[in-house]
Amino acid sequence: MSSVRFDGVKVPLLLITVFIIIMILVKNSHVLQRFMVNQEIRLSTSQYEVTSTEHFDVKYLPIDEAYAPMVAAVAEDARQSVSGMFGEQPPERTTLIIYPDSASLAKSFGWNKNAKAMGVYWGGSIRVLSPGEWLKEPSQEAFIREGPVYHEYAHLMVDEVTEGNYSRWLTEGIAQYVEKHLTGFEFASPAVRNREVTLYSLRQLDKDFDSLEESVAYWQSLQIVEYIVDHYGEAAIWQILNDLGDGYQIDGTVEKTLGLSYERFEDEMLTALEKEWIRGCKV
Repeated sequence: MSSVRFDGVKVPLLLITVFIIIMILVKNSHVLQRFMVNQEIRLSTSQYEVTSTEHFDVKYLPIDEAYAPMVAAVAEDARQSVSGMFGEQPPERTTLIIYPDSASLAKSFGWNKNAKAMGVYWGGSIRVLSPGEWLKEPSQEAFIREGPVYHEYAHLMVDEVTEGNYSRWLTEGIAQYVEKHLTGFEFASPAVRNREVTLYSLRQLDKDFDSLEESVAYWQSLQIVEYIVDHYGEAAIWQILNDLGDGYQIDGTVEKTLGLSYERFEDEMLTALEKEWIRGCKV
């Protein structure tokens, strides 16, 4: 077996080759993930129709043919509006799939068939539930205001800028922040229904997001982003994303951008959010 000497020690060439391949895959895991997701989409939606616009390939079944042009138009507007807020160049092309019902959307991710979602971003693609399933009178204005496209495209931009290096609370908070700014949509505060203050640590929001109380986790994620914007300016959010794209971890970029330790930021932020929760109870 061929080998190479390092400091007098023979190392098999095959082992070196495997190590190099692993390092390449780790370094490019974000690109690899997108490639794998794209291949899965090609296989699972091979029977779907396709409408192509300047920047989107919208895939759908014949039952949703009437909605495809509207969804495509909203997607093009979301691309321009959302990327404009980020101040970053968006991907040249994106695949968007319209699923006719919740069961088929859930199946595309291997979820329980009873799982409910209006839209999902994953691996460079956007998947949405057909407007015919949830809009009584589908219109472009209603789909913009109540639909998931702006929210999901914001997730795409977070993923794009950070190259997949982001915390869950950050992407969920930014997606809601962008959506609220562009469409006016905002989830109701859970404080209205629960007078007892319920807040999660940043670690919980990052590691256990899907097992937490959903309404609280989403509300708190938005509140954290708005807290940063209110106290440090919107530019701080975009700087944090750029730092993450450069390889910083979330605690490092928060300390660098906001000028205080991650622990102190968390303490001050949670104190402010507790007051916000109490105010919400009085509404």
